[in-house]
Parts: sequence; C-alpha cells; structure tokens
Amino acid sequence: MGVGIMIQVIDGEIKQYKLPKNGYLKDGTSVSGYHLLSEEVLKDEGWLPLEDNPPEFDEEIEYLIADGYEILTTKVIKKYRIELIPDEIPNPIDLVLVAVRKLLKEVEMPDEDLLEMIDIFPSWDSLIGRLIQVGTKFKYDGNLYRVEQEHTFQDDWLPNELPALYTKIVPVNVIPIWVQPIGSTDAYSFGDKVTYNGEVWESIWEGENVNTAVPDGDIPYNRYWIPVV
Repeated sequence: MGVGIMIQVIDGEIKQYKLPKNGYLKDGTSVSGYHLLSEEVLKDEGWLPLEDNPPEFDEEIEYLIADGYEILTTKVIKKYRIELIPDEIPNPIDLVLVAVRKLLKEVEMPDEDLLEMIDIFPSWDSLIGRLIQVGTKFKYDGNLYRVEQEHTFQDDWLPNELPALYTKIVPVNVIPIWVQPIGSTDAYSFGDKVTYNGEVWESIWEGENVNTAVPDGDIPYNRYWIPVV
C-alpha cells in the first residue's frame, strides 16, 4: 500500500518535495523503491504528510496562487492566497481556445481525436502555480496528459514522473510504457498491458493488493506479469 504525498523536512527546512524512486537512508543505506517504503520508515527519515486543502474561489474573477508551506511537527501545510484576475482586454484567439477547452470538458471524445487537437491545450509550464481541477488536459514534452487529482501545479512535479497525479493520454490501440506505480492509486490492474524493455507484458495479479511489481522482476515465477508473445 502506498503513502500519500509527503515532503522531507530536515532541521526545519524542506529538502525534497517528492519521494524519489531510489534514495539513501540516514545510515547511508541505498534503497531501490524508496518511494514504496512504509510511512513509519519515511517519517523516521524526515518525511511528513502534506496537507493540501485549497480554499474555494471564484474562477471567473479570481485565481489561486501557491504561497509556500507551513511546517509543523506532524505535517506540512500547503498555503494559498487568492488574487483578483487583472481587468485586461482579452485576446480574441485566447477566448476561442478557452471556449473550446470548456466544450471538450463537457463532450466525450475518443483519445485519438484529442491527440489530433493537442495544440489547443495549455502547456504544463503555463499552469504552474495554479490550482487545476480533475480532468483538465494539458500538453507536456509533446504528449497530452490528464489531471487525476485536483492540486496546484509545481515546477518540480513532472507529469512523466507522477502517474498518481497525471495520466498520459494514448490511443486505445497503443500499449503504454510501464511506469513504476507510487502505490495503490496508480497501480496496474488484472489484464493491463504495458511495454517494458522492448517486450509486451500483461498483468495477471488478482490478489488483494494491486500490481506494483516490475514486469520482469519475478522471473521465472511470473506471478504478477506474463510476457505476451
């Protein structure tokens, strides 16, 4: 079972904003799958849970800005401030793009069609510092992503490294590349197919916990994945 978003605090200062896949413990031990350690071990290493409760605001006249962190003994609180949207004359092209994006939120469209219109979606860096809702789509590094959890975009939370927050949109006939899950929220289910080291693998794990294993990490038993011939 994975843990929620945590931040590492050492000597009263934030040192890391996300759990690395590989890291070192205080005693110098190198750990592979650092982000899969238990919450008790992570707390002992200085990691505290992040409390992120953005305030409500009027999207028509206001916008939300991330305003630092408050460090407590048991948690870190994300702070926000609300500011009024400047009274500027909008660019007509921008108005059209906003209208199209709103329409796409209300209309179900195949992923293939969305990918053909990738240029109308905002870029990831243009959203940094803003509170973004679930389902919002944006482009990053030539790919289209969908937001899976409402949160404030940060410049060190890269879409291709946080599958719990972002899902890369690919056509239904394209098998995605395997990405190490953070925990149960983004783990693979029975029947999911991925590509890994140039091969296609299918998830066959039907146990109580979902599949977070590396596709070729259980050979020759293959209890979690089987290669697709």
